[in-house]
Amino acid sequence: MAIPGVGAATIATGRRGRQFKLELKAEDRDFVSWLEGKAPQLIAELHERWKRKED
Repeated sequence: MAIPGVGAATIATGRRGRQFKLELKAEDRDFVSWLEGKAPQLIAELHERWKRKED
């Protein structure tokens, strides 16, 4: 999928829905470096948002 201003991403999920793989080809190397350090925090924040949505 194309992500405007970011690059392109491919998402794959496991057969039982417990695995998620995101492959990102970014337009900007600096974004990749930043994301590398922030990924755990961003994923935790997305999980919290998802949990709030379920209520």
